[in-house]
Amino acid sequence: MADTNTNEAVKNISKSLYETNQTIARSAVEAQERNMRFAQSIFDSGIEVLKNHAEATQGLMRTLTEQAQNPQGAIQAVMESTAEAQRRNVNFAQNVMEHGTEVYKSHVEATRTLMQDVVEKTREQQEQLMSLPYIDAYMDMFRAPLTNYKHAVETAQALTKHAMEVAQRAAQQGMEVAQNMAHQATDAAQSATQHENHQQ
Repeated sequence: MADTNTNEAVKNISKSLYETNQTIARSAVEAQERNMRFAQSIFDSGIEVLKNHAEATQGLMRTLTEQAQNPQGAIQAVMESTAEAQRRNVNFAQNVMEHGTEVYKSHVEATRTLMQDVVEKTREQQEQLMSLPYIDAYMDMFRAPLTNYKHAVETAQALTKHAMEVAQRAAQQGMEVAQNMAHQATDAAQSATQHENHQQ
């Protein structure tokens, strides 16, 4: 009879450990998926901003060519293009921050839910362990899900940090592109103005 109870307790503990590990693994995968969606969103938005910058630069160059005889119009076009590029960069940075905050909040909520699940499973495992005559041998099994959870949380934190770094680099590159375009537009306007002055 004691062997049957021990076997049943071991079976229940094994099942509970398996379920706990599945929950932790699922949570880690979901965190990775959230991070990948965030990174993809930032990448897509960054590409879109860069495309818009390129199109605006081409439009500005056409305008500067057309306004070669009108330095005031050329300067106005450069200023408007620079302001528009800055607006796109600010919108991109705001988008990165908003999505980053949403991802962070979803990680916090997922971690809270995971902790509740792990605590419940831990309680179940403790109850089963207390019924075993060989409790010390099974304590190591009990600690395994918590170790796995710790690794899952550390991985999720590292992935979130990496995603934020990618987003920050993308925003910085967008700002650099906008600054380069503004410098190019300013140089083009000055060149057009100088060209006009030489012709007069």
